[in-house]
Amino acid sequence: MKKICPNLGLTLAASLFLASCTGVQQQASQLQDKTNQAQNMAQQTQDVASKTTSALRNLGNLKETLRPLTDGAAQTLSAVKTGNFTAAQTEFTKLQDSWKGLEGTLKTVSPDATKTIGEKITTIATDLKSGSPNVAKLTTELQGLSTAFNGLLTNSTSGVATNTNTTETANSNATTIQSNLLAMKDELAKAVVALESKDFATAKTAFGAARQTWYKFGGSVQQNSPDTYQRLEAGVKDVNSGLSKAQPARDTVLTSLKTLSTDLDSVK
Repeated sequence: MKKICPNLGLTLAASLFLASCTGVQQQASQLQDKTNQAQNMAQQTQDVASKTTSALRNLGNLKETLRPLTDGAAQTLSAVKTGNFTAAQTEFTKLQDSWKGLEGTLKTVSPDATKTIGEKITTIATDLKSGSPNVAKLTTELQGLSTAFNGLLTNSTSGVATNTNTTETANSNATTIQSNLLAMKDELAKAVVALESKDFATAKTAFGAARQTWYKFGGSVQQNSPDTYQRLEAGVKDVNSGLSKAQPARDTVLTSLKTLSTDLDSVK
């Protein structure tokens, strides 16, 4: 019977020991990797929670941040309705000063809404400085500005909701768009009927309501389809311009109204 070399036995034992150690080290390494992954996931969850809490806190502050703007728009509107354009310009100048200080911050909340508001402020400021300001036009513009301020807050609320439940918010936004879309088309239909009867006062009232509704969901349309938004925005301005005249060109405005109503069908 052959004898096993003592040195060979030691070598085999050492190899088995090293192999065992290597296996243990690999298992330990795998466990450490899983631990690290769990820690990373926990940190990411904590970061998301922290950002959401911060967003909610900022949202609460946003109401107070917007107060000088919303109050300024209301006070300017009140002065315009009484025909006191000097007071209206004074109040609106205060609003513009507040806007200059807040515009940069509000861009981080909603760039699109901030751009829209800036354009409205410029338009109103120009109208107030004209030789004979149009009360009806300024009233509509200021009401639209107030709606835009409220929309900024609403869009911010939607933004926080998106971080916590994207699907639910998307469905809610879609429902809101469709609801506003139907409301706007209904008012446009009333305006068409009134114009066909040469009832310009009723037509202006109905279109004013349609225009206010457009301000509520136009920003969402712009996000989904900039081209559609530009076409509808141009249509709204076209009709508004026609109806703002002392003696509107009925047939021309009717055509614009019907085109605008048809274009609304392209909103998804």
